[in-house]
Amino acid sequence: MALSLDWVGAWARATERELGEEAFQRDVAFLARLVPLMELWSRYFDAEVRGLEHVPASGPVLLVNRHHPPVNVIVSCVPGPRTELGWPGGTLEAIYSVGPLIEGTAINVTAWSYVDRLCVGTLTCPDLAPDPHALAAGMNDALAELVAAAKRAARERASSSG
Repeated sequence: MALSLDWVGAWARATERELGEEAFQRDVAFLARLVPLMELWSRYFDAEVRGLEHVPASGPVLLVNRHHPPVNVIVSCVPGPRTELGWPGGTLEAIYSVGPLIEGTAINVTAWSYVDRLCVGTLTCPDLAPDPHALAAGMNDALAELVAAAKRAARERASSSG
């Protein structure tokens, strides 16, 4: 981690001395007790610190950064039309769509039902999930396993009841 935790406390105390309690309104002792939780915070917040050379030597400063979203995969299941849609001379064969891919989220999977089909669209962040084809292939493999297990269970139920 690029940020020295001692630096955080020293900066907080110096800021409180310079600006006074009412301007800073943070309990430095409380902050010091929270420092051991920095490892946990680093999983949620982007703990890398850059650009400290641009922070003024004196005066108030507000340091902000982004945090990671609470999830890294978004899955949506949308019930679609139960009857075929179409226009003169053609019918809609499938519905594929994608949902949002927010910063820090690796994968979005959106599934639509359409008549007797399930249409699944995927969107991935190339930095976090570089191979969307592997994801799609894995879904096909998992679906095949699920279908096989359902068929085995149906055969077992039929043989045990008859």
